[in-house]
Amino acid sequence: VPVEWLDMPRRAAHILRRNGVGTVGRLMEFSKRQLAELSGAGDTAVKEIVEAMHQAGCQFKDEGK
Repeated sequence: VPVEWLDMPRRAAHILRRNGVGTVGRLMEFSKRQLAELSGAGDTAVKEIVEAMHQAGCQFKDEGK
């Protein structure tokens, strides 16, 4: 599923795409720390991405099931 499927601002999705993260499945392989280390991912973008993932019922690899 493309990252654009998540309910987040275009800027946040663009940051993911620029860093080679084009799918929700690929994003789920990241930890929150790795997400924060992506080029162009400031605090606001990270917060928006994390919130969008949680709203969609998805988790990062460092979050318990």
